[in-house]
Amino acid sequence: MNFQNQLTSKFRAWSRISTRNSSVTVQIAGSKALADMRSGAITLPEGDLSDPQYVDLLEGLLEHEIGHLIETDINIVQKSSKAGGLTKWLTNLFEDPRMENERIRKTYVAKEALDKLEDLAIEFGFFGTQNVDLPIEIIFHNWLLNWVRGNIRSQQKLLSIANAEEYLLADLAPTIERIKALILDNVPVSCADTLSLSEQLIAILNDQLVLSDSSEEKAAIEAILKCKERPKDLHDKLKQTVNSKAEDARESGDVIAGLDAPVELKQMKLTGSLDLGSVSDTSALIAKLVSPVKCREVPSDVGARLHRNRFAQIVAGDTSVFSKRVPIRKRTPTAISFLVDRSGSMNDLMPSVNGTLFGIVKGLSLANHINTEVLYYPMLTRPIDPKSDKYTWGIHQAKKFDGQALEADFKVSADGTTPTGEAIFGAVADLIKRPEQRKLLFVLTDGYPDSNSPIEEALFFAKTSGITTIAVGLQTSFVAGFNRFITVDQVSDISTAISREIDSYLI
Repeated sequence: MNFQNQLTSKFRAWSRISTRNSSVTVQIAGSKALADMRSGAITLPEGDLSDPQYVDLLEGLLEHEIGHLIETDINIVQKSSKAGGLTKWLTNLFEDPRMENERIRKTYVAKEALDKLEDLAIEFGFFGTQNVDLPIEIIFHNWLLNWVRGNIRSQQKLLSIANAEEYLLADLAPTIERIKALILDNVPVSCADTLSLSEQLIAILNDQLVLSDSSEEKAAIEAILKCKERPKDLHDKLKQTVNSKAEDARESGDVIAGLDAPVELKQMKLTGSLDLGSVSDTSALIAKLVSPVKCREVPSDVGARLHRNRFAQIVAGDTSVFSKRVPIRKRTPTAISFLVDRSGSMNDLMPSVNGTLFGIVKGLSLANHINTEVLYYPMLTRPIDPKSDKYTWGIHQAKKFDGQALEADFKVSADGTTPTGEAIFGAVADLIKRPEQRKLLFVLTDGYPDSNSPIEEALFFAKTSGITTIAVGLQTSFVAGFNRFITVDQVSDISTAISREIDSYLI
């Protein structure tokens, strides 16, 4: 797995942990930084990932976007956007440092990334310079941006810049004093506060326009209110810089290889067979496991059956002489995904493996708290190029969640290599969408993947997504890449081993 994929995996896992939302997606692709607050989709542009400064920028931008996903109220964003103009600009100006403070308060990792971002932002000149040739309205906007961040985020470097800029705004001194008092007395705590503070600041500007005796101050305020080209806030400047550096890297040829094509999950054409003998034996075993519910007898005040050895309690005034059956353990709604290696070395095992898996999901279908999916990898899908003999690969869905198990969909043959780590990523990406409380992933393989590194990344991704992964080694004593695995000497033992694992986790 290349560094870009590793970084994407790290960013994705951290985003999901931070937001506690398994549907958040992160990718490093394309030339633009994008974030969708509704869907939780974050895109960071490809660039020179060998440049530590660029990686720091990406980490800072990601932390900033995570903060918005967690802390920013989209309804307030919509209201300020509808108002437009200065209201929108001011709301964004106040919301960024407020949101960052909340992120830093909750995790030190955010503080580290955002502090680095502040240093880079100053280095890149995001926060303006003391240029006397700029129009007074632009100097005012730059001052406000720096002063707000300097005070709300306690960023002393920016406060120093703001204090220097204030000398260039002597004509606005009375207005500035009122604005500073307003902000210090009403430091925003919620996203709604940022919109309210913006409206109050605009009210001060309009009020000073009427009250001021200075023609210079009035002219400056009018220019501020009418300004159409306001300085970009940190969010926009950061995106602009990341996009620009990514474009420079592409032009110079420094872009590291992009993301591997996402693994495709779909039902594919099959040419294999299925051992029907394995189906019936396995199905019966699993059915016995999940039904009936394991229960115990407890005393009750009411009931149709008398509880043995309880009559002596009546004398003592205890009327709990009836028997009631209650489950020993509560059954938790569970999603189980079976990911099956169909590489060339599995050739002799496939018919029995197919029959066993078909029997397992048929048996588990009797449990209304368990939902299953069966996946096979790798399945060659289509040529990368019509003139090339290289193919992309996907995952065959023999059974989908909420779908029926059909015999024809399990007739899978063996072929290809063993990209186990990449396949786990695909399975986990599908499994985390499930609403069930508990999620299990069984990986059935004969031992050795193409590479261990992708497995380590994929298992970390699964763990941080709340998924328990169990490797099942078929006719092998070792499953490479996994710290935890079970092994079976015969395919006929798969159902027993899996039923034992399911029993320990679920029933």
